[in-house]
Amino acid sequence: MIDDNVQVCAVLRHFKSDSPYFALEDESWIEELDEGDRKQLASDLNHFNNYPYDKHLVCRWYYIGRGKSLSVLRDNTLAHFAPLFTALKFFKTGHLLMPLCFYCHQKKWREMTLHGEENYGVGYGLKMGEHIYEFNKADIQPFQAFKAALAPYLGFLDFSCIPYKKPPNILQTVDMRCLFATHLFLDTSRQRDNHFLLFDWLLAYTNGLESLYLLKSDENKSDNLGARVAVVLGQNEEDENRLHNIVKQFYKVRNAIVHGSLLDDAQDNFVRQNIWSYQDILRKSILAFLDLNRKSPSKKAVIRQLREAVSNPNLRRTFRESLGLLRLAK
Repeated sequence: MIDDNVQVCAVLRHFKSDSPYFALEDESWIEELDEGDRKQLASDLNHFNNYPYDKHLVCRWYYIGRGKSLSVLRDNTLAHFAPLFTALKFFKTGHLLMPLCFYCHQKKWREMTLHGEENYGVGYGLKMGEHIYEFNKADIQPFQAFKAALAPYLGFLDFSCIPYKKPPNILQTVDMRCLFATHLFLDTSRQRDNHFLLFDWLLAYTNGLESLYLLKSDENKSDNLGARVAVVLGQNEEDENRLHNIVKQFYKVRNAIVHGSLLDDAQDNFVRQNIWSYQDILRKSILAFLDLNRKSPSKKAVIRQLREAVSNPNLRRTFRESLGLLRLAK
């Protein structure tokens, strides 16, 4: 009898761990590839090119029923790999990618490309393998707790909604206020290489923050955006000033780009040196707003609270203590 229980795997790019193997609660596991494994996969698969930072797989066993062999990768991506990738991206900072999933059945390999390629050094100002995602054995239990807490908040990702369009009436009770920012945050991990990649990220992160923190009626948007980010994410006065300045400077650079101005050396260096911090500001902001939106019926109500907290240190402290998801993440 042919064994129809196959091991379905997805590649974790830019992933680093102090353990070569660890199990997750959903009966999947993450394992490290040795050089022999990688050479074999490069031989068996069309799209595994033995990139130096493709060193880990996330795997699970999956039973292939009759007529199911062609949908195995799609089904596992939708039901398992995509939710796991989303949780990992929100849990910690790092340039984690999931470029490929695959399995072998009846000595035939099947594969599906997902997202992310690298060719750094060609116009980006980023280094190959920069900003590795580090997930150690001590992270397993905190991650499982975070993933379980995050799942109910991200129910809107299960619906095929356009992130810039009002949802149909049947979905009016689903809170989708973070859908656009979440789309932009995750989409920067799906993009293929191009000479504007770094600036695609800059534009995406700025637009995502604007969708959370700003109202159409706001004046002096860069100051308001920086001040409100500092209220939500700042740990102390020094950290608040740091966040305010980073966000305000990126907003100015974004405006320069979209209005056709070229960057000088100082602006270019600022973007290269701070793009990962900017990405992390969006990650943490989305987690904060998932909590804030549950407690407030509208975006205007959330912004009203932020305005009050800008000038009230005690209110800022109370505000931050209420952000449960952000405390579970790293």
